[in-house]
Amino acid sequence: EAANTTEPGSVAAMLRNMSLDTIVGRVSFDEQGLGVSTFEVLQAQTEEALSPEAVTNGGLFFPTPPWSDRICHFQYPVGSVHGYDNNSCTVCDSDLDLVAIFNETSQRRECQECEGEVVDVVDVGLIL
Repeated sequence: EAANTTEPGSVAAMLRNMSLDTIVGRVSFDEQGLGVSTFEVLQAQTEEALSPEAVTNGGLFFPTPPWSDRICHFQYPVGSVHGYDNNSCTVCDSDLDLVAIFNETSQRRECQECEGEVVDVVDVGLIL
C-alpha cells in the first residue's frame, strides 16, 4: 500500500526502506532486498534455535517423520509412553516394564527396560 502501485520495482524500493514491528519481532530488508530479522526460529521437536546464526545451537530435524510417528520424536513430555519398539512407533509395553526414553543420538523415544518401578497414571508411564 505504501508504494501506491503494484509495479514490482516500486514495491521493492519501498520495502528496502521499510521497517515493521510484528508479533515475531522487527522485520526489515537490506539493500539487496534480503530480509533482516531479529527473531529466532525454533524447532519444536528438539527445541533448538535454527536462526539467526548468532544463536543457532542445532541443526534442522529432517526428514520430518510421518504424522503417525511424530509422537515418538518429541522429547517432551518426559513421561510419555510412546516410543520405538521393533522399528515402529507404539505404546511401550508396561507389562514387560518397558518405558519410553528419549535417545539424544537417534532423536526419538525408544522403548527400554525400566530401571525402577513403572506406574501408570492417566496413560503416562513414570519412573520412580
